[in-house]
Amino acid sequence: MIVFVIFYILIFRPQQKQQKQKKLMLAGLKRGDDVVTAGGIHGKVVDLADDVVSLQIATNVIVKMERAQVSVVKTS
Repeated sequence: MIVFVIFYILIFRPQQKQQKQKKLMLAGLKRGDDVVTAGGIHGKVVDLADDVVSLQIATNVIVKMERAQVSVVKTS
Protein backbone atom coordinates (compact mmCIF):
# COMPACT_ATOMS: atom_id res chain seq x y z
CA MET A 1 0.00 0.00 0.00
CA ILE A 2 2.79 2.43 0.88
CA VAL A 3 4.49 1.68 -2.45
CA PHE A 4 1.29 2.67 -4.28
CA VAL A 5 1.06 5.95 -2.36
CA ILE A 6 4.68 6.80 -3.14
CA PHE A 7 4.17 5.83 -6.79
CA TYR A 8 1.09 8.07 -6.96
CA ILE A 9 2.90 11.03 -5.41
CA LEU A 10 5.97 10.69 -7.65
CA ILE A 11 4.30 9.80 -10.97
CA PHE A 12 0.59 10.54 -11.25
CA ARG A 13 0.27 13.76 -9.28
CA PRO A 14 2.84 15.75 -11.31
CA GLN A 15 1.23 14.54 -14.56
CA GLN A 16 -2.20 15.69 -13.37
CA LYS A 17 -0.80 19.12 -12.49
CA GLN A 18 0.82 19.46 -15.94
CA GLN A 19 -2.41 18.45 -17.68
CA LYS A 20 -4.38 20.97 -15.65
CA GLN A 21 -1.88 23.76 -16.44
CA LYS A 22 -1.98 22.97 -20.18
CA LYS A 23 -5.78 22.91 -20.17
CA LEU A 24 -5.86 26.34 -18.51
CA MET A 25 -3.25 27.68 -20.94
CA LEU A 26 -5.24 26.47 -23.97
CA ALA A 27 -8.48 27.87 -22.57
CA GLY A 28 -6.80 31.25 -22.08
CA LEU A 29 -5.54 31.59 -25.66
CA LYS A 30 -6.57 34.84 -27.33
CA ARG A 31 -5.93 36.72 -30.54
CA GLY A 32 -2.51 38.33 -30.61
CA ASP A 33 -0.80 35.74 -28.40
CA ASP A 34 2.62 34.60 -29.60
CA VAL A 35 2.81 30.82 -29.37
CA VAL A 36 5.05 27.86 -30.14
CA THR A 37 3.51 24.60 -31.36
CA ALA A 38 4.50 21.04 -30.56
CA GLY A 39 6.24 20.95 -33.95
CA GLY A 40 8.33 24.01 -33.14
CA ILE A 41 6.40 26.49 -35.30
CA HIS A 42 6.36 30.03 -33.91
CA GLY A 43 3.37 32.19 -34.76
CA LYS A 44 0.79 34.71 -33.67
CA VAL A 45 -2.82 33.69 -33.00
CA VAL A 46 -5.09 35.42 -35.51
CA ASP A 47 -8.28 33.40 -35.06
CA LEU A 48 -9.72 30.85 -32.65
CA ALA A 49 -12.45 28.28 -33.15
CA ASP A 50 -13.52 25.47 -30.83
CA ASP A 51 -10.58 23.15 -31.43
CA VAL A 52 -8.75 25.00 -34.22
CA VAL A 53 -6.25 27.84 -33.98
CA SER A 54 -5.16 29.98 -36.94
CA LEU A 55 -1.56 31.14 -36.65
CA GLN A 56 0.21 33.76 -38.71
CA ILE A 57 3.72 32.41 -39.18
CA ALA A 58 4.90 34.97 -41.78
CA THR A 59 3.45 37.90 -43.69
CA ASN A 60 0.34 36.64 -45.50
CA VAL A 61 0.95 33.05 -44.32
CA ILE A 62 -1.70 31.63 -41.99
CA VAL A 63 -1.87 27.99 -40.92
CA LYS A 64 -4.66 26.22 -39.08
CA MET A 65 -3.94 23.56 -36.52
CA GLU A 66 -5.48 21.81 -33.56
CA ARG A 67 -5.54 23.90 -30.41
CA ALA A 68 -3.96 21.00 -28.51
CA GLN A 69 -0.78 21.39 -30.62
CA VAL A 70 0.02 24.72 -28.95
CA SER A 71 2.77 23.99 -26.43
CA VAL A 72 3.84 27.40 -25.16
CA VAL A 73 2.36 30.87 -24.97
CA LYS A 74 5.34 33.23 -25.12
CA THR A 75 5.36 36.23 -22.84
CA SER A 76 7.12 39.49 -23.58
